[in-house]
Amino acid sequence: MLHLSTTQTALLAGFSTGAQRLAGLVLAYQNGEQEFTLPQNWLWPQLGLTQTGMTGQEITARLAGWTRELRRLFPHFTMRVGDNDIPSGDTIVTIHY
Repeated sequence: MLHLSTTQTALLAGFSTGAQRLAGLVLAYQNGEQEFTLPQNWLWPQLGLTQTGMTGQEITARLAGWTRELRRLFPHFTMRVGDNDIPSGDTIVTIHY
């Protein structure tokens, strides 16, 4: 189980809101595999991303910025967006930390 030190907590406090929300998800969903998946249609609104108000390039740029921030706390942090085997065909986001 991940536990943040005082220094790491101070670092997290300086992150943007989106990066803080992603860090919170890592702490909430952490597991032994250091990876979890969430439906994109749930995750994007949690992060303040909307496909009606933003272009794909804007969303990609924002995710890239948050990834850079989070790698200061979780050096292996990555996000993969893609298809999966869910019968509904929903797109998922795989977060690795």
